[in-house]
Amino acid sequence: MRLPSHKHRTIARRLEQARAIAGPAGYGMGVAWSGGPLHADAFGAKRGPTPYQLIEAYKQIAFACTEFNALGVSCLNMHLMAASGNGMPRPRSLSAPMRVSNRDKKRIMRLPYVRRAFSTNDVEDIQEITQSEFLDALERPAIDPETGMSYFDRQSFIATIVRYLDICGLSYLKPENETGIGFAQLVASSTPPPLWWPLQSQYVWPIRKTNSALIDKFRYFTEYYDPADLCYIRLRPSLRDPYGSGYAAAQAAWQYSGLEDKGISMWDQLLGTGARPNIVFSAKDPDRAPGEDERRRYEAELNTFHSRGRAGRAIVTTGAWDITPVNYQGFDTGEMDVNNYNMERMCNCWGVPVAYMSRESNLANLQAADKFHAKYGINPRAWCIASVLTDMVKKYDPRLFWTFDNPVAEDELQEATIVDMQVKSGLITRNQATQDTPWPPDPDGDELFMPGTQKTPQMILEEHEQNMKSARQADKNAQQASEFQYGEGADVEADTEAARSMMAAIYAMPINQLNLMHRSLCN
Repeated sequence: MRLPSHKHRTIARRLEQARAIAGPAGYGMGVAWSGGPLHADAFGAKRGPTPYQLIEAYKQIAFACTEFNALGVSCLNMHLMAASGNGMPRPRSLSAPMRVSNRDKKRIMRLPYVRRAFSTNDVEDIQEITQSEFLDALERPAIDPETGMSYFDRQSFIATIVRYLDICGLSYLKPENETGIGFAQLVASSTPPPLWWPLQSQYVWPIRKTNSALIDKFRYFTEYYDPADLCYIRLRPSLRDPYGSGYAAAQAAWQYSGLEDKGISMWDQLLGTGARPNIVFSAKDPDRAPGEDERRRYEAELNTFHSRGRAGRAIVTTGAWDITPVNYQGFDTGEMDVNNYNMERMCNCWGVPVAYMSRESNLANLQAADKFHAKYGINPRAWCIASVLTDMVKKYDPRLFWTFDNPVAEDELQEATIVDMQVKSGLITRNQATQDTPWPPDPDGDELFMPGTQKTPQMILEEHEQNMKSARQADKNAQQASEFQYGEGADVEADTEAARSMMAAIYAMPINQLNLMHRSLCN
């Protein structure tokens, strides 16, 4: 058998690389195989990455950024909610509904996908469903019916969706039952799907309608699925193909990721290529160089007595050798600056704060970074997943929807200050202020405070009655004191008038009479 020549092997290798870069056959209508730019560089010499290449780039800084988002979303609790009001009945006790606090209700009704699914005026109450087939499927979404092996739990299931969103730009779910019946048939029979299989996004190809960019079917390996049988999750649409592709963070940071990967590969190749001697011995006089046997013997002695643990010993030569130590250049600080620049740009593409990767972070920076990441990194991905799963459960019950916990930490001091102002100004009662807390209600806490008084109308009325009672008691005590002083039945007014007449007569007496009256009284 004749082996292929080097030329033939080169041609075959280049054809294989071209197939990997090119899109599937018949991919037209001006759309791109991947959702990112057609060319990765500014010169148009490099094609944009394919989904396979994006999966291979899931390492190093791209891995770290993706994991920050994936673990951040998967650590949030996911809740199945039911809305009621305006013709929508409350959930039955069979689903074990739980009360939702007013604070959470306000936050939930502000979510964009909830406002899209329900009108604000239609929802009178929201309750959490704690027993449902959808909740059971979420806890173990992918179980092999034949072997019983479970491939994902809730946390790894949500994290896998986020990883595909950040790397490929798209994530697909295939809901079905144990016998393989598709989602569309299960919806027609009102049977919730017990299995939610995550598909490998790099192997899902959208097949377009004739002369259209709209999707007719999805091809997954050798199988074809209708769009109604899959859940199509996309964080952001591609501007090159807004109907069938997504734009991943890995595509936006493709050049930065490649530079970082090449830098590490160059150092790995430099440090791992062949033998790297630490010292070179050469003859001083090339014309009188030692023979081959002597050279081999001397090399063996040096490697035996001056390598590994024996390094650092002294060498005494006959003067026929020149000894040249070999020094290797360390890591250039310029390359470190380039790597730091690549890291910052990649963190920006993934929505991950640079403070998470920096060695110069402090507590204040990390607290601000947590808030930034929760608002711009975790929340959009959580809403994207909850929105698609909400569309799925609403096909069975229009009252149902999914929510995640709020990743943005609330300012408890600011909230307490606002509640205190509302109570003091009479906008809410004390029991309304504490209804979302574990504290029991106050029996007298259902009345509003009068503005600026911190007193309820009942308290003001009771205080007024107490003051009137005190005033009546004071009058009564004064009257009793007068009776005690002047005797029972004494005419106080008459006595007072007599005393006034006596004093006027005294003032009218001549001075000599007053002196005589004074002497007589003193004697």
